[in-house]
Amino acid sequence: MAAALIITGWLAIQVDDQDEEGVIQLAHSIQRTPDRSRTATSDATASGAASQELSAALNWSVLSGRTRLVQEQDSRSVDLFKPHDWYVASKPLEAPAPPPKPVAPEAPFSYLGKLQDSPQGTTFFLSENNKVYSVVAGQNIDNVWRLDTEDATTLNLTYLPLGQPQTLLKTAKPALPAEDGNQGAF
Repeated sequence: MAAALIITGWLAIQVDDQDEEGVIQLAHSIQRTPDRSRTATSDATASGAASQELSAALNWSVLSGRTRLVQEQDSRSVDLFKPHDWYVASKPLEAPAPPPKPVAPEAPFSYLGKLQDSPQGTTFFLSENNKVYSVVAGQNIDNVWRLDTEDATTLNLTYLPLGQPQTLLKTAKPALPAEDGNQGAF
């Protein structure tokens, strides 16, 4: 460790002793010599030559344009606390499109069958969610549907809230296929 410390100290002294050939001089710096024997005229000519070198190196047109922009900005923004109106007028709203006409839902019933020559006339049996209804033509079902007429393959119903007619097929609805492929297997 002592040897490393001695070598480091020796290298530090050697670097300080080297002449200043490696020092980079600035391009626009003026070297002044401590020689006082110069006259005032030689100082004036030296400073004039230095200022000519400096002005040749600087692009004065760019700098003058910059100060002009700053002066224009100063003249425009005199009042720093000027009140502002932040309200932005919105476009006039277009009239919204009219909502679509309501449509009667599909009849929720399944046709089970009919009984002819009953005391009230022909009675139709309809089911909805495990509930069976016995209905004759012109009778309301839960004050929502009315059975109007019967055709060969359909029953004509009316959706009472909207007064729109709906048809119910007398044929059985196709059964949904089982998900696992087994038809009714437990």
